[in-house]
Amino acid sequence: MQQYSLLSLKTFIAIVETGSFNKTAKLLGVSAAAVSRRISLLENALATHLINRTTRRLSLTEAGQSYYDDVKDAVNALNDSESKLKDKKLTIKGSIRIAAPMSFGIIRLARILPKFLKDHPEIDIDLRLEDQPANLFPERIDLAIRLGELRDSSLIGVHLGEVERIVCASPDYLKHNGEPSKMPDLKNHNCLQYSLGVKGKWGLSATATAPSQLYTNSGAALREAAIVGLGVIIVPAFIVEDAIKNGKLKRILPNHKLQTLPLHIVRQSKQFTPVKVGAIIDFLKKELTPFLTR
Repeated sequence: MQQYSLLSLKTFIAIVETGSFNKTAKLLGVSAAAVSRRISLLENALATHLINRTTRRLSLTEAGQSYYDDVKDAVNALNDSESKLKDKKLTIKGSIRIAAPMSFGIIRLARILPKFLKDHPEIDIDLRLEDQPANLFPERIDLAIRLGELRDSSLIGVHLGEVERIVCASPDYLKHNGEPSKMPDLKNHNCLQYSLGVKGKWGLSATATAPSQLYTNSGAALREAAIVGLGVIIVPAFIVEDAIKNGKLKRILPNHKLQTLPLHIVRQSKQFTPVKVGAIIDFLKKELTPFLTR
């Protein structure tokens, strides 16, 4: 059997985990042709066909899947060792890519991250804000903020606390439509809804539904619609805290306890945590915990 390079092996692992030759090329900073050559060298050395390639998609052969399962942990261990050597001096510097939900990123993270950057001038942060959960490995995300229950068991999650949800509406809306005194009263109101939830239920009983003129995947959009008097909203408290303080919205049904949303920091499941990532995680724990319930 011919020898093959560690570079070819790492390239193979990256292709499997990104699902694309082009994404792997971008990730590794080389051309797609170079990626293809490395895989060909690896297959020739192993005398085994690993990847089925077409113009539209790729898939692992049975041998390729078996080989990936056997070598992935070894390659991850090598990557961890290399990272430890690079971080030997414990210098907090370099780039950190963070993914977070849009509203949370704007209202919470954008207000506290400048403090971290001022304390660590050799760090730069790439903050990606979108409500769809980011795919950490292909997008090279160092850590992500997740609001709600975690669904990906392959990630390491740090539970920071719980985010309170509240019911509110504008004073003008309540003046013209009346203020509900109990949750079942909401079936008589225009209940604006987060579109990734279950349409119509809105925290009511399993048999009750709430009418709604607006469905959106943006908490900020719900807030603005409520401010102009369109209807009632249930949102995480941080989205409407300023609007409630300045009187644009009023909290209603304050004695009704809604289910809270768990807040986690997640990262890829690896044994070694780079110093810069550990530093930002510790910072976020300290800065975000006061805003959360337990």
